[in-house]
This record gives sequence, structure tokens and C-alpha cells, in this order.
Amino acid sequence: MSNTRHLDGKWVARGKEVFASNGGMVCYMADVGFEAAAMAEERARLIAAAPELLEALTALLKIQECGDVASWAPEWDSARSAIAKATGD
Repeated sequence: MSNTRHLDGKWVARGKEVFASNGGMVCYMADVGFEAAAMAEERARLIAAAPELLEALTALLKIQECGDVASWAPEWDSARSAIAKATGD
């Protein structure tokens, strides 16, 4: 993994806004129209989950590397790809 730095702690979505654990705003999802507003909130929740998803995938790969689970499943490649995308590797 690279030395990519992300904001520490969990992120939380409040409507269309995403905040870091220190209270700083991570992003605001703009919308146009009623359906777009709902989609903006869904995207905000997904973005808020990003740090925890990255942590969980990284932990799973560590377990897999220890030989505790099947390493041939294509989902492991998907997990590696998602981590690389998040860390810039």
C-alpha cells in the first residue's frame, strides 16, 4: 500500500453532506430536482462509508494472506483493485 493519507476516524453523512470525525466537511453532494436529492443523500452515505470499507477490505486481505481463507476466489482480486483505487496504487 502507498502512503496515501486519508482523514482519520469515521465519516458520517448528514443529508447531502459528509463530515469527518473532527467535524470538518469532507464533501457536499449537489442535486437538481427531487429524485436527484435522494440520490445525493445515497451517494453521501456511500462516501461516508469509504474509510470503513477500506479498513474492512484491508483486514480481509491480511486474513487471506495468512492462508485462513480460499485465495482463488475472484472477489479477492476485486478487493485488491478497490484498495488500490482508494490508495492510489
